Amino acid sequence: METYPYSSEFDKVLSEMGTAFKRVIEPRLTNQIYRTSPLLYRIFRVAREGEYPGARIVDSVEGVSVVEPLLVEQIATPGQATCGAYNTGETAEFAPLSTSTDKIKGAQYVFKNYRLALAIDNRDLVLMSKAARFDVLAAKTREAVRNIQEAMANDLYANHADGTKYMVGLQAMVASTGTVGGIDKSTYSWWRGWTKDVSSAALDYPNLNYCYYRIKKYVDAQPPTIIVTTPEVLEKFEDQISTVKVAADGGTIVRLLLAATEGGKRRVLDGGFEAFYFKGIPMVADPYCPSGKAFMIDERRLRWRVLQAWKSTGFTNLHNITGSDVSRLVATTRGALTTNACRKIAMLYNIAEAS
Repeated sequence: METYPYSSEFDKVLSEMGTAFKRVIEPRLTNQIYRTSPLLYRIFRVAREGEYPGARIVDSVEGVSVVEPLLVEQIATPGQATCGAYNTGETAEFAPLSTSTDKIKGAQYVFKNYRLALAIDNRDLVLMSKAARFDVLAAKTREAVRNIQEAMANDLYANHADGTKYMVGLQAMVASTGTVGGIDKSTYSWWRGWTKDVSSAALDYPNLNYCYYRIKKYVDAQPPTIIVTTPEVLEKFEDQISTVKVAADGGTIVRLLLAATEGGKRRVLDGGFEAFYFKGIPMVADPYCPSGKAFMIDERRLRWRVLQAWKSTGFTNLHNITGSDVSRLVATTRGALTTNACRKIAMLYNIAEAS
């Protein structure tokens, strides 16, 4: 090879690696990035660029945004025709729009930019065989994917409201203050989620029931679809339901929760749980869920809207730009985490965890 990094041969190497990334790795990025977190997998993975059922795209001062139409129960009734019994010959009356609440038609979310980047030393590329270069590309991609997984999962659960570079997070959606989707929670109580302090107790039935009925009774009577918490909260939860306190003497009876199964000629005694459900709702552990918290969510009201799917730029030789002996590839996406009903999300906090 000619003296790098100015040679056409070296540029060809970068082009081949960029093409390999675009053709082989880029189509798989969505599954690779979102598979480690249950919520990322269930909500983000199924989102597609340009698919906005029920929503619309607008340009705003803050940037390109998606507007989610609010549910009917969140909009004040003045301005609508009167509904109910009427006398023959009676016409429908319309009340005028009179307050700012009446005019809120949707929640507007600005699309946010996310990127993963990987860099490879130019000197290594010169010395490697073609097969070795692609091995390094795969290894660097895995490292970058782990980094973006952590960043996006943390942002998903965070308390980021409008006006930041991050997606709006679940803690901001359930909060009683702050602006989410352009709507001030301090002003409009119907735009707040549900929260409850568990006061350092273990996750239990009454607190789960509290969240369940508040989500279910609101708007469309649809129940929540998933409960997400930390592995440590679920471990403590299993410990609690596997142990019963006897009031008479204060002693403890350990409920073994065993199941006998036939395995050929062997009989197997199995203890413990492989999965948890609450009223048919899966309870899942997410390593990225914030410590001591659990979220109950109606996923039908939570969307990841994609303006641009993951796309890469190809490799850029930074020696020609900054003098560094490094070539870099960047892949980016633009999306917005949205909801049209904050009251379909609940959060329990200060939950005891297994040590």
